[in-house]
Amino acid sequence: MFAMCGNVAVAMQLRHHQQGCILRDLNLVWTWLLLLFALLFGCATEREKQQPRAAAYDPLAFAKARVGKVENLEASVPPQCYTKTDGVSNPCWTCHTQSHGMNAMSDAHLQRAYAFSDFALKNHWSNLFEPAVAPGQETEAALLGYVRQDNYAALREALRSRSDFPGYKPDLDFDAGFDELGFARDGSGWRSLRYKPFPATFWPMNGSTDDVFVRLPKQFREDDKGEASAETYRANLSLLEASLASDPALESAALDHPIEPLSETVVGYDLNGDGRIAGEAKKLHALPTTFFGAAKAIKLRRGLFPRGTEFLHSVRYLDPDAPSFMARRMKELRYMKKTRELDAW
Repeated sequence: MFAMCGNVAVAMQLRHHQQGCILRDLNLVWTWLLLLFALLFGCATEREKQQPRAAAYDPLAFAKARVGKVENLEASVPPQCYTKTDGVSNPCWTCHTQSHGMNAMSDAHLQRAYAFSDFALKNHWSNLFEPAVAPGQETEAALLGYVRQDNYAALREALRSRSDFPGYKPDLDFDAGFDELGFARDGSGWRSLRYKPFPATFWPMNGSTDDVFVRLPKQFREDDKGEASAETYRANLSLLEASLASDPALESAALDHPIEPLSETVVGYDLNGDGRIAGEAKKLHALPTTFFGAAKAIKLRRGLFPRGTEFLHSVRYLDPDAPSFMARRMKELRYMKKTRELDAW
């Protein structure tokens, strides 16, 4: 028994000795690991100091860099004016025509007269003829990948917190989509619209497509109690459309213009001129003198947008697999707002 106990005691001592050695070895390993980590971290930190970080995306950087720089003193002359007509093409007629309605400028003679300043006789739109990428340099897959990238989300994010930018900060959520009447589902008040495009501009055959949205000020979207009303908003947009799209030669009292179905009861007005305020109207007979709802004190001026009207216009690349060929990547995002009433006719 004693001999066995002695052997056990010796074995225990050996185990204690081995454990002590293992602990010392582990301590050495951890010490080396910590030293190695500190060395690597220090090197990485030093490299970060030496290598400047990539600048954050700034959508205003290009515009700021060009403040005070004017390369084309006749930028009011668009590139289309320099089209090589070759006795066949005539882009001039799209602007220079006989007078009609409110367009009192009768200057069709300029289709034949190259009436430019000496400076404008030369085409100064130098960016039209030098593509950034030579033809054949990019693969079809790379081009499709590029136009399918969303660059609008980055723009919204970059401008959202910019207190130094007084301009429009994009508030339309394209991903949220639009309802069956064309209203943005995000509640922003934007509504998509169809429009007659300027000839050949933003046509897919010429490399671009687009979408356009309109938004009237808050009071145009409210009823006479100051509460949000989609029906009142639709009615005010219909008044505006009739004012703009009807024949300007017609007197307002003689106007008959088709409109989207609207409830006469909601707007409290005899829209179709049948002598009663009831049911649904699909035409507007005679143009009212003011708008509806909370905007009832604002005069409806024939052929003019009310102050505060906003437009949003995205110019897109083409994607052959997307609806209407409209790619996610934008070439331009254009915004316009009527801030003052200057017209007096």
